[in-house]
Amino acid sequence: MYNTFDSVKPLKKQFRSDFSFTKHFGAASLADLPPAFTRDNAYEIKDQKHTKFCVGFAISEAAERHEGVVLDPLYPIKNIQVLQGIELPYRGADIRTGMMAGRLGFIEKKDAPFSLDTQSPDFIADPKNWDPKYDQMAKAHAQGAFFEIDGDYDAFDNFRSAIYTHNQPDKDRKNNIVFGIKFSVMWSDLQNGIIPDKYDPNQGFSFHAMDFIDWTTINGKLYGRIQNSSGLGGTYS
Repeated sequence: MYNTFDSVKPLKKQFRSDFSFTKHFGAASLADLPPAFTRDNAYEIKDQKHTKFCVGFAISEAAERHEGVVLDPLYPIKNIQVLQGIELPYRGADIRTGMMAGRLGFIEKKDAPFSLDTQSPDFIADPKNWDPKYDQMAKAHAQGAFFEIDGDYDAFDNFRSAIYTHNQPDKDRKNNIVFGIKFSVMWSDLQNGIIPDKYDPNQGFSFHAMDFIDWTTINGKLYGRIQNSSGLGGTYS
């Protein structure tokens, strides 16, 4: 069994003094944000099982909102390996490398040659096991540019501002946020999927990649809704 702890590697900071996502593309002020903003649910709740594949799964879930089809979350693992250097057993990836793998494309799930039910994680993560024909097929679902979300607020409010601004009806392509979080395995079976305000700091945490979907207000308190890749019950607030 694979150890899923710390599947997201630290992100090396890249400073660009000449660029700001918010200043270039714009973002709504907090005063303009509604108490709830709802987007469609994921095309599929994915299950990475006991692997360190969370970055590949998170970028696949995000790309599905662009592409309108269910995508294979295992194909990008191969390209992550090519980009960061082949490492077996697979030890995870940083989110930037995952997004770069997304620019190489995705294959649709119906065309996927492998499954975690039938192949081992190391087999799937080894690029030599993938027929080159899938690289050509993946180009049909290649993603575009990606940016770090910045702004004048904390990460949660910057995410809300960006999601709200860039997912309006007049936008011809919906935008998505993949992020890293310190996540507890104990939260996988939460009632109603609501992460508690107070928790035991010793209950087992790991760095994990997820998608930020939208937000709502429950009993007067704002909650972000995030998409996990742990099978059924994979949406959390």
